[in-house]
Amino acid sequence: MVCRGGLAHILGKPRRRFVSHYAATALGHIGPPAVPALAAGLTHAHPQLKMEILGQLGLLETNAVAAIPKLIECSGDQDSRVRSGAVMALGEIGEQPERVVPMIAPRLRDPNWIIRRCAAYTLGNLGGQAAFDAFQDATRQPSVWLSAQPCRPAGVCYFEFDGHRCGLGQRPHASCQAR
Repeated sequence: MVCRGGLAHILGKPRRRFVSHYAATALGHIGPPAVPALAAGLTHAHPQLKMEILGQLGLLETNAVAAIPKLIECSGDQDSRVRSGAVMALGEIGEQPERVVPMIAPRLRDPNWIIRRCAAYTLGNLGGQAAFDAFQDATRQPSVWLSAQPCRPAGVCYFEFDGHRCGLGQRPHASCQAR
């Protein structure tokens, strides 16, 4: 406990960039008990440190559910690297689609192609009707990088996005369930 508190203190005062990065990595290795400290580090961190923290939270996957509010907040950051890292971490966590999808869907129209691709990945990971509807809404507007593909008989649905397929197979949606 003392160690985790000390690492959180170092993370909160990023005077020496590399020391803070090592603290973020160490907290990530501690695992789920360190999620609150990692999430707190997102509020006042340098963009590169934020990216390290986001990466650590993404590696914790479903164990980092408590960080979802901070990740959603970071998905609107001014720095595109932080935005993409937050969107990817939300995709790795893959939980609370009812809360995450409305915040990620607009990222399908982000001017930065990396963020668009991260948003597509995250929505594909979340799956379900809300993610399907977000892709459908995005395809209603003409786009060079997004096109819908029909549901396949086996229930596999995907969207072409920047030339890559984003599957929606984990949580079924109404169109696939009807088959």
